Amino acid sequence: ATTAEGGCTIYYIHARKALLKGLTPAQNRAVPPLQYERAYRLRQRFPEFSFILNGGISEVASVDAHLAHMDGVMIGRTAYQNPGRLGAMHASVFGGTAIDDWTLMRGFQDYVDRELAGGALLHDMTRHILGVFGGVPGSRRFRQLLSDATRLKANDRALLTEALAALRVRAA
Repeated sequence: ATTAEGGCTIYYIHARKALLKGLTPAQNRAVPPLQYERAYRLRQRFPEFSFILNGGISEVASVDAHLAHMDGVMIGRTAYQNPGRLGAMHASVFGGTAIDDWTLMRGFQDYVDRELAGGALLHDMTRHILGVFGGVPGSRRFRQLLSDATRLKANDRALLTEALAALRVRAA
């Protein structure tokens, strides 16, 4: 109510209370329980505002379930660790077909080329895709190649092509 008096109308609510003493950041992501019902009650109490839920949302079914109570969901760690799952979530909410990881990577390669031409660092881009092929044969080699500090520092674009080839060779 106090923030609404100041003009706030959209609230991003994390369903887990962070304990600032006694837990590591990793423990804070697992030990305190997720309290979705608490967030739902806020939404019911203040129907004139928009509430976006965050915390522990990692499956398409959970997105759909939360959207029955909230105005939106925020996908954090899952989007980073498994970008393909984010595509499935998007398709479920907005329709269409989720793109596969290879299609995602074709678009990513175009993005990398544009950004490198503009002076970006390869490492700043590749560190965000290490989880794309998790569990796929060759994914360990994919991550190893994309973590080669020497080649990343040199902005060696061929590194991305080699990493993807490591997956294709293993899959064949």
